[in-house]
Amino acid sequence: MKTKQSIRENKIRGKLMGKTITNARWLTQEESEGLGWHKRPFMISFGDENEYIIAMCDDEGNDGGSLLTNWGEGVIWAK
Repeated sequence: MKTKQSIRENKIRGKLMGKTITNARWLTQEESEGLGWHKRPFMISFGDENEYIIAMCDDEGNDGGSLLTNWGEGVIWAK
């Protein structure tokens, strides 16, 4: 039986697998302010539909956060 977590994981995997990263940058000050954030997190854009991933401090969207990686940078800090 599939759990809610495994169903969600498969959905997220399906959105990410095989996509091409089209841009990677910190949000601008204006973009961060538009979200009500004081920090400027890193954004990864991918795919043909201009989809993106932005780190948040928590699941309520309270400010931008850092991304943990397992390559070179180790941690990409919010500015």
